[in-house]
Amino acid sequence: MNNFKLQDISIDYEKSSKVFFKKSLKIFNKFGVLLIKNFWNRNHIEQTIRNCDSVLSQPSIGGSKGYSIKDFNKKTFDPMLYDSYAVKYISNRKLIKLVESFVDDEILIGEYFAKYDLGNNKIYFPLHSDYEIGTDLMKNKKYIVTKKLMNECFSVGVILYLKKTDEGCFTYSVGSEKLRGSYGLSLDSYPEKIKDSIVNNVLKVKGNKGDLVIFDKRSFHGPDQPSKSDRFVYIFEYIKKKAFGNIIKCPPPLTLSDLQGLNKKQLNVLGIGLKSMIPFKNHHLRSFNQKKEFSFLKLFIDLFYKIKN
Repeated sequence: MNNFKLQDISIDYEKSSKVFFKKSLKIFNKFGVLLIKNFWNRNHIEQTIRNCDSVLSQPSIGGSKGYSIKDFNKKTFDPMLYDSYAVKYISNRKLIKLVESFVDDEILIGEYFAKYDLGNNKIYFPLHSDYEIGTDLMKNKKYIVTKKLMNECFSVGVILYLKKTDEGCFTYSVGSEKLRGSYGLSLDSYPEKIKDSIVNNVLKVKGNKGDLVIFDKRSFHGPDQPSKSDRFVYIFEYIKKKAFGNIIKCPPPLTLSDLQGLNKKQLNVLGIGLKSMIPFKNHHLRSFNQKKEFSFLKLFIDLFYKIKN
């Protein structure tokens, strides 16, 4: 078992404090993960939860407001379509400044989605890494993660807890980012000794609603599973500009009116006016049409309307 404790990576947000930024950078550089408390306005978080309750209450059918579901394990949706505060979270100037200090560069959005994990007591999303040398983002050898890129923190993940989460919380293997994805993305592809080290250094990052987890995406990480408790989070990613140039990974949909009041810097982080590596339709949230079940459901819906008419 490891000797890492939650308080090692936790910090309370201090408004207009240079000390907060220095402490945060020190923790991130040492552990690769950071838990920030009291960063957001509590009223905004509560309103976000109310906004999302109606989305999670029904599936999106025929263009209606609701969640998407591809399997029995989770519900997902695009937060910036239904929650006006979702834009404010990812474009927050202090958060941007903080992450830029972690990657030592300007940043752009990678992806952004809401995820409600159902506590079905299964392991469906095990400990994993998101990048390795040779990761081909566009599947056409144009944007490839190189050895040089894996030697630096180029991608930062963010988890925003929207309910108190102990069981089923985010977990992070401290020090695994230093492996640089040397044996791949799956834990099973690593030699037994390294695999044991990764597992033994896993830290459970429990949090309250509104808590913010920031982590190095080269690491091994994932939800604590199996779990009998539900988990609700916003998940987003920032990528340093120098990694791939002035292009975003995948464009998340949003409501244009929610961009009001954002400055040029914030709009750039959101990728306004930029090209993307992964087309909107190819994001993993929108891949259900590649499953066998899609054809069956499509046929069912088509037959329903034919019979109705």
